[in-house]
Amino acid sequence: MLDDPRAKQSLDEFTSQWLRFDRALAAARERRTYPMFSRELVFSMLEEARRFVGDLVWNDRNFMDVLRADYGFINTDLASVYNLTAPARDFEKVPFPAEQGRPGVLGQALFLTLTSKPEDTAPTSRGLFVREQFLCQQVPPPPPGVDTNLPAIEESQPKNNRERLAAHTTNKACSSCHALIDPIGFAFEKFDAIGVYHERPKLLFYPDEHEAKVPKKTVMLDVDTTGTVAGIANSEFTNARQLGQVLAAAEQCQECIVKQVFRYMSGRRETRSDAPLIGAALHDFQKSGFRFKELLLSLITARAGMPSGIPEREARNGERHNQTP
Repeated sequence: MLDDPRAKQSLDEFTSQWLRFDRALAAARERRTYPMFSRELVFSMLEEARRFVGDLVWNDRNFMDVLRADYGFINTDLASVYNLTAPARDFEKVPFPAEQGRPGVLGQALFLTLTSKPEDTAPTSRGLFVREQFLCQQVPPPPPGVDTNLPAIEESQPKNNRERLAAHTTNKACSSCHALIDPIGFAFEKFDAIGVYHERPKLLFYPDEHEAKVPKKTVMLDVDTTGTVAGIANSEFTNARQLGQVLAAAEQCQECIVKQVFRYMSGRRETRSDAPLIGAALHDFQKSGFRFKELLLSLITARAGMPSGIPEREARNGERHNQTP
């Protein structure tokens, strides 16, 4: 079954749904701040993610490296984002600079782009994505009437995003949920809204004229990337690389990957009655050294009456049921 040519296509479909390619395709950026951003760059990001996940699966690597690998598959466009020399062939496997500390897909341009705003990073969105896609946890939406806009950045008092989001810790209507997501997102604050690494991010203040291309003032920011993942024991981290390692080692995250594959194969979310199946598949996944193929076979074998695996599953089921895995 896994040798069926359709298996690769189905894995690509799973990857696109799990990592929310649709959000990246809808992304826009402020041109003066992010002149490298283009639709062609987004397509390169998507291809990198496909090849990265495919390499883990088809070469029988430890799939939890999806959150801690220190390499990517880049072309000329992505080389500029990652501050690397362009490879001889497009989408070659290339190690990332150690000082950037990029953790698997969470350090790649795709994730860092689709979880950002047109003009800036978005720690809340980045933390929420991790909670939903890698921990399979649902965070309630903001209460009605709560202003979700951050305070405007003032040239006279420039602040980093952790300082601007400090109100979430004091506002009782916000604090319980934001304590789950903001600390995760702060880990990525050295990566800008298209994934470029900056040891010290910068704020650009332009003249009032909207079309002015040269900023009148540039302010370098100090950022704090330390945090902890609420609900995971001993989960303190000081940077994005450590966060990826924490997640990869957490059973909650390992189980979430099982659930994401189950959702894709079934075209629905798991229910309480599926718990024994999910638990057995998680055990097999862990026992195999986190080989994705073994996870597939475990789920397929356990689900009596389900379609015979990912290659036979119609893609439209996932589009309908799994847009938000």
